[in-house]
Amino acid sequence: MKTKLFLILPLVFVSAAQAAPGKPMVSQDGKCVATVPANWGPAVTGVGMQVPAGRSYARAKLRDGTMADYKALMTSMFKITKTFEDSAARYWIETGSQADDTMHHWSVAVPGNGGVCEATIGFDQSLGEAGAKSIALSVKQH
Repeated sequence: MKTKLFLILPLVFVSAAQAAPGKPMVSQDGKCVATVPANWGPAVTGVGMQVPAGRSYARAKLRDGTMADYKALMTSMFKITKTFEDSAARYWIETGSQADDTMHHWSVAVPGNGGVCEATIGFDQSLGEAGAKSIALSVKQH
C-alpha cells in the first residue's frame, strides 16, 4: 500500500500545479488579454506582468493590421526557430535567443477588433514551457 501512495501523491501535486488559478493581464489599451500565473505582478518596465523571482515576463498589446501583416512583420524582423501554430485563428512562434540561451522568446497573435492581439512571452526555468504555453493559449481580444 505504501508504494501506491508514493505513486499517487506526485500526480496529485502535478495536477494541482497545472490547475493553479491565474489572473488577467490586460493590455494598456484594454483591448487584449492573456492569463498569467496568479503570483505574477506588474513588470518593472510598467508594461505587462512578470514572475516575482526569475526573469519570465509577458506583455500584450493590440497591433494595427491583419494576421498576414503581423506574420510578414515577424518573419522580416526575427529568425523564427519554431512555429507552434500558423492558422487564421493564431500565429505562434519562437524566435532565436538574442544574447542569452537560458531564455525562450515566444510571440503569439490572434485576430482582434481593429487589429491583432499580440502577446510577447519571455521565459526561463522559473516559468517553464508548460506555463508559457498556458499563457500563449489564453491570448484573446478583451
